[in-house]
Amino acid sequence: MTASGTNVQGAAQAQQRQFEGLQRANATVQQGHASYNAGWAQNSARQSAAVANYTNQAIRGVSPYVDGNGQRTMLPYSLPQRQTCQQGGHTYAQDAQGTYRRWQGNGWARMDVSR
Repeated sequence: MTASGTNVQGAAQAQQRQFEGLQRANATVQQGHASYNAGWAQNSARQSAAVANYTNQAIRGVSPYVDGNGQRTMLPYSLPQRQTCQQGGHTYAQDAQGTYRRWQGNGWARMDVSR
C-alpha cells in the first residue's frame, strides 16, 4: 500500500476509502433494521386494533358511531323498539331502519357508523 514506504499518502487515502465503505455498509444495515422495526410496530398496532375491534363488536356487542361533530360513541348493535340508552350524559335511540340518533335538547341528531 505504501510502495515500500514511499507513498504514505496513497496508503492513508486507501485506508480512508475502506473506512468510508464500511460506514456506508453499516448505514445500509442500520436502515434495514429500522425498516424491520417499523414494519413490526405497524403489524403490532394492526393486531391490537383487530383485537379491540373483536372485543367490542363480537364480545360486547357494541359498535362505534359518530355524530356530525366527529364525536365517537360506542353503542349497542340494536335496541328494543321504543327504548333509549344513556351514555356519557346523552340519550340515544334507534329508529326502525337501525339508524342511531342522539337527543340534542330540541331534536334528534343522526349518528353514523364509524370504522
